[in-house]
Amino acid sequence: MFSFNIRKVVEEQEAKLRHPLTRDRRGKVERKEYADGEHRMCLQVNRLPVPEGADVLLAIEGQVVATIPTQNGRCRLDLRSTDPAEVPQALCGQQAQIYHEGQLLLEGVFYRD
Repeated sequence: MFSFNIRKVVEEQEAKLRHPLTRDRRGKVERKEYADGEHRMCLQVNRLPVPEGADVLLAIEGQVVATIPTQNGRCRLDLRSTDPAEVPQALCGQQAQIYHEGQLLLEGVFYRD
């Protein structure tokens, strides 16, 4: 028999990331706060038009909060901490952007999920 622990999510914001011109959806970024005090930010992006191994930047409201390496046109990020200062804030209505060498690749607006 399987046993797993379901944690209560206190607050959650999500931004669907789309290409700025085609509006093609290519990923999402989520920020969650759990009842046990853990804070988490997850990013999943596909089909990035960047060279293999290139770094992309995650910005929230224009401020870079993470540098993420790519592999096969994809990037993933999973930050977790009980210290909220170690996980970037994301408020409803704020904009998330993915950049490579100053070029905006993807963008989205956080909403309560």
